[in-house]
Amino acid sequence: MLTFHPIPTFRMETKRATSSAEKICPRCQQEKSLGGKRLKPGECNVCVVVQGAMEAYGEVLVKHFPEAKYGDQSPLTTFALLNALENAAAEWISNNFPKKKHGKAA
Repeated sequence: MLTFHPIPTFRMETKRATSSAEKICPRCQQEKSLGGKRLKPGECNVCVVVQGAMEAYGEVLVKHFPEAKYGDQSPLTTFALLNALENAAAEWISNNFPKKKHGKAA
């Protein structure tokens, strides 16, 4: 089975950013609680969705190309795919689960 591993990204932390570090995912830079409830404890909702999408992508490739022996793909292409998935997932979650302010949808 082909497996794709996300490429970690890091951001320089400053004293000012440290206070919000617990609210922002260090890998995808999205709010950890985007979409309200947490899909998996300790994980950002966007990262959970992206990981599932990457697994599904690999499964579809294996299904259609069972004779393939390796899952080679360039790091640049993998990074571009992850970035696109992160942006698409964050946008979809934001558009379909708007933030609430004082108990009401924003």
